[in-house]
Amino acid sequence: MRLPVDLFVRECVHAGKLKAACLFPFPTSFRLDELFGSTIAGEAGAPANPSVSVLAALRYSFFIGRDLDSAKRLLDGATNTGRKPANAHHDMIVQALEFVMSDDFKEF
Repeated sequence: MRLPVDLFVRECVHAGKLKAACLFPFPTSFRLDELFGSTIAGEAGAPANPSVSVLAALRYSFFIGRDLDSAKRLLDGATNTGRKPANAHHDMIVQALEFVMSDDFKEF
């Protein structure tokens, strides 16, 4: 194969050769501790790339039977170090997302 299987399937879907669907929330998951034992782990078993941790925590948060406390610890560990202050656009996006995710948001 010339592509990883997930990219190959996506290419086939985009070309109309396959039909695809997504179940949500996801019925299967991965274990967060698998992230620390993978080839992307850095020293002391922590992921070397904070972006990997953030995306893994976010992805994991949508699985049935997830452990949000563990995911939050992973997210905090990846994002609470050396971040620059946000700009006004960032703050606006975060504010809008917080509202959309709240019980106050009503679909129209």
